[in-house]
Amino acid sequence: KKENNLVVVDLMTLAHRYKHKKQFTFASDMLKTIMSIANSYSAKDVIVTSDYGKSAYRLSLFPEYMGDRAARYADQSPEEQKYTELFFAELANTRELLAECTNFIQFKGVEADDIAAYIVAKMKDKYDNIWLISTDSDWDQNLSENVHRFSSRTRREYTLENFYDEHAVDNPNEWTILKALQGGHDNIKGVEDIVIVTGK
Repeated sequence: KKENNLVVVDLMTLAHRYKHKKQFTFASDMLKTIMSIANSYSAKDVIVTSDYGKSAYRLSLFPEYMGDRAARYADQSPEEQKYTELFFAELANTRELLAECTNFIQFKGVEADDIAAYIVAKMKDKYDNIWLISTDSDWDQNLSENVHRFSSRTRREYTLENFYDEHAVDNPNEWTILKALQGGHDNIKGVEDIVIVTGK
């Protein structure tokens, strides 16, 4: 039985599981996985989101954004380069299949994080629950009483109830401030000479 729930899927974080397993034919399996997740949350609607290049907005603010990724790919062995090419070729096939079979959203120069945040802001009052399917903890900035995240990597659900256990702060607003102070991946530096001390 379908309930008034929405599932929003982060395609890239699901797809990277296949890359790590060196499985390069995964389009149909990805579709089955997404439908299985939707069924497990009794979702009547499913939206699949995907990055499509780097965020043009973030690059306009900080041209060094994700600048460390080019160096990471430059150090690949020939075998790793082959695996990367095979992965992105099948990812293109997967996007085509999902565009035919699901509500699939991607925009050039926009990342899945931003699409998910927009969907939550505009639609959370229309659903009893929204489940964000992503391994990216940045998505926890969207959590609220009826917005939750499931990670296929940890096999855990992240909610307001266990927010402190995961992030050592009480709510998404504090998490956003903490991340701004700490910096993080994607070549984003934190505030110099500030040390984050938590009760964890």
